[in-house]
Amino acid sequence: ILEFNDVDDTGRLTTARDKNVKALKPDAFKWMRKSEQVVDKFVELHMNGEHYNDTESNVTRQGNIRVV
Repeated sequence: ILEFNDVDDTGRLTTARDKNVKALKPDAFKWMRKSEQVVDKFVELHMNGEHYNDTESNVTRQGNIRVV
């Protein structure tokens, strides 16, 4: 999961400077399944991640992330 500071307000990762891009480990989030729907051979899964805490790198983040 990439976090970047969009200082130019473009919404594009390609315009972000390398120093403004951080890779976050998915397993450092507290994940909660919000919904799941199975249709034919497909599964739609909605997940929310909160309270990022990477003890190896001593990095924490407040807020949440939604994965659909």
